Amino acid sequence: MSPIQKGADIVVPEGDYANFVAKAPGDGTAVDASGITITLKNLSISTMPGTARIEVRETATLDTGKWPDSPGFVTLPITKFPAPVIPVQAVCDFRAEQLEVSAGDAVRLTWNGPSTLEYTVLHGGGATPAEGQADTGKFHEWKGTVSRDTTFQLSYVTGGTTHYLTTVVTVANPQFTGLKVRGATELESVTANGDLTANGNVTAVSGDKIFRIRELRGPYGEQLTVNSTIDVLVGNSVTVTDGLTVGGLTVNGDLTANGNVTAVSGDKVFRIRDLRGPYGETLSVNSSTHFLSGNDVTIEGGLTRGGKSVVCEGDMHHLRHYRGDGKGDNWYVNYIGDSIYLSSSAGASEFYFD
Repeated sequence: MSPIQKGADIVVPEGDYANFVAKAPGDGTAVDASGITITLKNLSISTMPGTARIEVRETATLDTGKWPDSPGFVTLPITKFPAPVIPVQAVCDFRAEQLEVSAGDAVRLTWNGPSTLEYTVLHGGGATPAEGQADTGKFHEWKGTVSRDTTFQLSYVTGGTTHYLTTVVTVANPQFTGLKVRGATELESVTANGDLTANGNVTAVSGDKIFRIRELRGPYGEQLTVNSTIDVLVGNSVTVTDGLTVGGLTVNGDLTANGNVTAVSGDKVFRIRDLRGPYGETLSVNSSTHFLSGNDVTIEGGLTRGGKSVVCEGDMHHLRHYRGDGKGDNWYVNYIGDSIYLSSSAGASEFYFD
């Protein structure tokens, strides 16, 4: 008996055979001139190079009542040799159906190659396989989606060596989980659905460019500093819900303050052309008022003090003068200084305010 051959599953004595019986269905089948075909499936043969022999023995008769004493037979030699190495060039044409897509669009990759090889599709986080799509297997297509530019790599092993093919799919509107840009960057438009943080300056001053913002705040825990003149165009309002400190402010339209307006620091001046109270209400001045020398006060309406009218220089009034005999005379009087003088044919009578 020969030694066990490496890779053998069934060992038989040298020169002997392992027997397999092929039977026709039922009690037998007639054979015509075309003959019969016998297929051996899942037959294990040693992978070592050499020759394997198959001997086919047949027992047949034209008269089922009389069978031959011995079968006829034929021996078929099968030469065994290593499977040829698949050439690297056998795998080719790794490509995407569309070279550029929009974020979230479907992508289909295809390639050509032997079905006996196992392929692996490698990609970055910008690609997501479709439901049920494996990244490794004996297939020739890969389906999924991409959210940003992605390089796909196809790997396979032949001849004991791993080989690679690559293809790229670009995205017209990429989506990033994080982006860091160093140096100048020119973009036609940017949409940020989350927070946008700039550790440097943000400039939008070219031509008639507009910087739109809903709510302007300073850094966390710090005040907002505006180091420039601000021009609020006609038809636009400025609302300040808390304190406001500015180095200089020019308002070409209306300025409404629902809170206090204070200008008391140092020698600051509050200049105003026409001072009025709220619509339909009286203006109240709740402070002593000092009119400096060289400045006039003109009152076009009435002037009261403590609810009483104040008589001013040049005002004309009627006073009734009661004489000792009980008769009264009406006279026009003039207020001069702190006294009133009453003129009559009998001479002047002088009255003083207490």
